[in-house]
Amino acid sequence: MTLDDVIIRIGEFGKYQKKTYVLLCLPVIFCAFHKLSTGFINYEPTTLKCLDETFIPREKISPCKNISYGTDQITTVTEWNLVFDRKPMVALSDSIFMGGVMVGSMIFGGLSDTIGRKLVFTISLIIQLVGGILVAISPNYWSFVLARAIVGTSISGIYLTAYVIATEMVGPSKRRIAGVCVQLFWTIGYVGVAGLAALFPDWRNLQYAITLPSIFFLLYWWLIPESARWLITKGRDEEAKDILQSASIENERELSRDTIQQLLDYNTEKVDKNENTGGTTIIHYLIKYPNIRNKTLFLCLIWIVASGTYYGLSWGASKLNGNPYVIHAISGAIEAPVYLFLILTLDRWGRKKTLLGSMILTGIALNSSALLTNYGFTNGSIAMYMIGKMAITSAYGVAYLFTTEQYPTTVRNMGLGACSTAARIGPILATHIHNLESLVVWLPFVTLGAAAFTSGALVMLLPETLNKKLPETMKDGENFTE
Repeated sequence: MTLDDVIIRIGEFGKYQKKTYVLLCLPVIFCAFHKLSTGFINYEPTTLKCLDETFIPREKISPCKNISYGTDQITTVTEWNLVFDRKPMVALSDSIFMGGVMVGSMIFGGLSDTIGRKLVFTISLIIQLVGGILVAISPNYWSFVLARAIVGTSISGIYLTAYVIATEMVGPSKRRIAGVCVQLFWTIGYVGVAGLAALFPDWRNLQYAITLPSIFFLLYWWLIPESARWLITKGRDEEAKDILQSASIENERELSRDTIQQLLDYNTEKVDKNENTGGTTIIHYLIKYPNIRNKTLFLCLIWIVASGTYYGLSWGASKLNGNPYVIHAISGAIEAPVYLFLILTLDRWGRKKTLLGSMILTGIALNSSALLTNYGFTNGSIAMYMIGKMAITSAYGVAYLFTTEQYPTTVRNMGLGACSTAARIGPILATHIHNLESLVVWLPFVTLGAAAFTSGALVMLLPETLNKKLPETMKDGENFTE
């Protein structure tokens, strides 16, 4: 008997899992607030005037001592005059923030497999709260940049750990709902931050608004259980037994202690006594296990393309004319039907086919947008652009669940963290790809579309995980193929 068999007995997504799931996902909304508030915190007014001259265009690099922004909105740009020759400092702060997200992926992914999911989750919440307050009280640009980088590290610790716990505690047939709905909470934050930004035009007040509620999450940390799967792999049988027993009682499903002990005895026999993730990096496992090594390589490349294309298209939406708050909200809102679509189709079509189809559709849509742009069909190009955005959102959503199910419990968070770390390369590349429009306006779309087609081919090399029992040990993971 495996842990999945026991979870089926106690209820795959019963009252116990639903309560824990909501408590885990609420902080995800605020991770989205922090990550997607950048466009408002660092917003540059569409018109500005230099009082030393009659008018200076935004793109002109020229020192100016007396600047009028023509707005009551207070951002880092207006407070520290990050315009003209200081304008590159905005991009630098964004890059350092993304660097913090990358560092968090590298650190917390492996750490949660070593010291536990719950502890890393709690530490990350504290870091986000403290770092967020430091951002709000930053006296100057450099302290602001450093504090934002600290917040960036916490996002990976919270989001990745919440995702892993959420998918580990449910049964095989409910993983697609658990995995996809985590991203729906992210979408709530994506849309909601536009409303908060409109409500708080001063960036410091906005920062307080997206930070202080984190205190509430720390008040209920004791209600969030550790992952029973992780406890079993660490030999902490009695703690795992208590968690499973509590779940069976709350779900009103009978599960005897003998059944739990049978599970633990089985896993004790399966686990290699020398298999210990403590102090071991993902590099060790990539060298030792060739199948896991190949999977990790393919998944990292897929994540780089998915992340780069997703953020590349998201940033492109900001160039559309109109109210920036409305544009941002719409850009986030179109993700909701995509996630609902995944909930309805992932268990029918499978993870592999859905990811492959999403990547191919992204490639087709972006190349079509490039073609229509070249011939001056603006409306058709925008329509294809939106289809491409929805398709890559689908791919990104499936990638999280697909990746989580590929790795064994002993290194699941470490593997997801490695892929998430690689994914940060995508947005960095996307900024350069986006600049290709200075050569040919449709070249960025063709480049991203070609990358989507290529990553789709890599998906074909990975095994389907639909309704498969999650691998528990490294041996399970190495033998997990089609």
